[in-house]
Amino acid sequence: MKTNELIFDKILSGIYFGQSVAITNQNLAFVGAPNYNNTGTVYVYKKYDTEWNWNELTKINTNNHYLNERFGFSISANSDGNILAVSSPYKNRGDGIVYLFTGNNNEWNKACEISGVLSGTEFFGYNINLNKEGNKLIVGTNIYNSSTGKAYLYSGGANTWNLVTGFTENDGFLLPNNKYKTFYGNKVAINSGDTVLIGSIFNNSSGAVFIYTGNNNSWIQAQKLTGSNYNSFFGESFYINQTGNYILVGETNSFSNCGAVYIYKKNNTSWENEYVITGNTDRLGKCLFINESGNFIFASENSYSGSINNYIKTGNDWHQNLIIKNPNPYGGKYFGNNFIVDDYYNKVLIGAPNFNSFRGTAYVYNKPWNNFIEYYGISDYYISGIDCYCDQNNTCSDCCGINPSFELITGYINNINQFTIEVNITIQNNNCNPIYDVFRIYSNGKKIYNNIYYAQSLGRQYKEKVTLKNVKPINNYINLQLKAYNLGQDYSYSSGININNY
Repeated sequence: MKTNELIFDKILSGIYFGQSVAITNQNLAFVGAPNYNNTGTVYVYKKYDTEWNWNELTKINTNNHYLNERFGFSISANSDGNILAVSSPYKNRGDGIVYLFTGNNNEWNKACEISGVLSGTEFFGYNINLNKEGNKLIVGTNIYNSSTGKAYLYSGGANTWNLVTGFTENDGFLLPNNKYKTFYGNKVAINSGDTVLIGSIFNNSSGAVFIYTGNNNSWIQAQKLTGSNYNSFFGESFYINQTGNYILVGETNSFSNCGAVYIYKKNNTSWENEYVITGNTDRLGKCLFINESGNFIFASENSYSGSINNYIKTGNDWHQNLIIKNPNPYGGKYFGNNFIVDDYYNKVLIGAPNFNSFRGTAYVYNKPWNNFIEYYGISDYYISGIDCYCDQNNTCSDCCGINPSFELITGYINNINQFTIEVNITIQNNNCNPIYDVFRIYSNGKKIYNNIYYAQSLGRQYKEKVTLKNVKPINNYINLQLKAYNLGQDYSYSSGININNY
């Protein structure tokens, strides 16, 4: 999987580079750094060559910057890459403002600026989303000290943007002061058609996503999706594909903080829950993506280091296919706090704003599925050492002093029908003395991996995760053989996996 890291000014610290990201079909990438010079800026990058090298073109800002306005807190671009929306939700002590820029490559000009219609602190622009055509903009607020949030829909283009309507709902968690605190508008989305999503993470203490449909000035609430667990943050994130036939909703604080992703499919005029994917470690669903066919998902798992999990659908079930891991797990946490995929699914731009003392960084990954046919889930498939046999003519009652096992994690098949797979190897020393051992892994008689391990005294284990490449299936079977050399003897452990079972 080809990746490139987008680099910021190295002398700066704490700028939260990667807090927001946007990418276009013209190989333009935008990265927000809302703490740059304590005011904020947006970096513009472009890819010029086939090696996925990205060059910084310019920085976008305004001439009337003020301290702590967080310019670049949320950004969104149209598909053609000539319209960019940038928010400053903390401007004017939290009134907030959204700027519209038009341009190309390194030439960008402020075309328009819009602000909310409420007086006082509403954090206008806390989250924004421009549709792919660049003619509709949804702006969310995040009111902390008033009744509830609000969202605004604008239409326009170039230098002119007009308010279409406002959205608000007062049916959330009732505070002792008889006001609602729902964070309505913490997250917003709009598709290419006639659908708007607005999140309300504290609605009725569990969270909700409101779905509105309409056109021109006529919009109605079509449906309300709700969470079922207390303080689960249902609706902290969501994604609607462009046709509007699939909606993903993240519930990052549910299932003992492991998180979950709810998949909704449109049936006539309503969306029905089709499947729930639960997380393995921490806060699955922080950021989401589903393709137009509804069979391919990215979902970030916002654990300490962070990762982005890929799931694919086979039949009626969803299975984990691959994981994009934090390339610098010790340099900073929350990799994948936000990401975006381009329209053709060729690139994914991932922000990591907490990297290196909050300086932040961002990564662009080339689409790994251009050259691979995905196979999900060789997941939790365990092969013990009970089938072991000795290469020498000796008794094998105790597996000849060692007890290895495979745990196959995941993999994919490339375009020349060769398998790449991650394997967990566990080898237990059943002898009494500390010894060095050699183990090798073979595929169809060809050695593909070799290593030395050191298992200490009786019962101690050696564990290693290895990546095996160029494993060729024969008749749809993956045939692996582990040979371990222990006290002068070669011992073998074989496995066969029928990939059609997965």
